[in-house]
Amino acid sequence: MEMDAWRRQALESLERAARSLETVEMLGETSVNFRLSDIVSPDRASEIVTSLRRRCTAPALAIYCFELVDPSGYPELRASYARKPASCDSTGQKLSYSRLHEDAYPGAIYVGSSKSVVSRFSQHLGLTGGSGTSAMRLKQWAAQHPFEIRTMVWFFAPDLDPQTLLLLEQALWDYKRPLLGKRSGH
Repeated sequence: MEMDAWRRQALESLERAARSLETVEMLGETSVNFRLSDIVSPDRASEIVTSLRRRCTAPALAIYCFELVDPSGYPELRASYARKPASCDSTGQKLSYSRLHEDAYPGAIYVGSSKSVVSRFSQHLGLTGGSGTSAMRLKQWAAQHPFEIRTMVWFFAPDLDPQTLLLLEQALWDYKRPLLGKRSGH
């Protein structure tokens, strides 16, 4: 009998999510392009983060995707990830990285969402974040490459239903099949 109640609750939740997906509106979108080799320079890395910060003018939830502009560098990037350092150079603490996916589609590197996309962007670049924060940490393993990265960001209302944001992020993840990270909700 209890299973019927769970099932009914799940169906109601899916119906609410479907209605929300039909009416959700994007507040805007932007992109930031940079070369991986630029994040080695503290000044250039700061400019890259500031470039995104200037485009985030209002409170919003965000879904974002890092991808190679030219996917031909994908095999080399994948190989570099396999050789990433396990510990932070300055503190010696073990670093927490995003997961590697074998069934990734060449080009997409990472898909995620955040309430504070600039902070999360900085963590993924490897500029900020504690050792326990799971992130790509591009500076630690990919900064030797000259590859150009495009980070697309889509903005949504701060009060967007969390399940709707999750479904949108999962759909983008399924579509892009990124090299790193995990499908949200798993």
